[in-house]
Amino acid sequence: MALNPADGQRYGLQHGDRARITTPGGSVIAQISLFSGVMPGVIAIEHGYGHKEMGAAQHYLDGVALPVNPQVGAGINLNDLGFTDHTRQIPNTWLDWVSGASVRQGLPAKIARL
Repeated sequence: MALNPADGQRYGLQHGDRARITTPGGSVIAQISLFSGVMPGVIAIEHGYGHKEMGAAQHYLDGVALPVNPQVGAGINLNDLGFTDHTRQIPNTWLDWVSGASVRQGLPAKIARL
């Protein structure tokens, strides 16, 4: 997770510190990176990290174990921070009606140093 250095200073965070990020949809613990290329007031989280299944968890195909690499599960899965859609029968994140993607942009968030 990346922050602008000014925000890092405001929250008492240095490069490499760990912090809790909390949104209305969930909470995660992340390692902080400070980059001047991140807009002040923004928490930047890279898409595509924090997988929980294929490659991160053990699965079998016809009784044969598929490869597992714990690093595939490293990082933050943005779906863990998205809003929950309570209109669905199976718990899931709220989906954007135009793109079908999980609503995870512009979420209000709190950050606290651990």
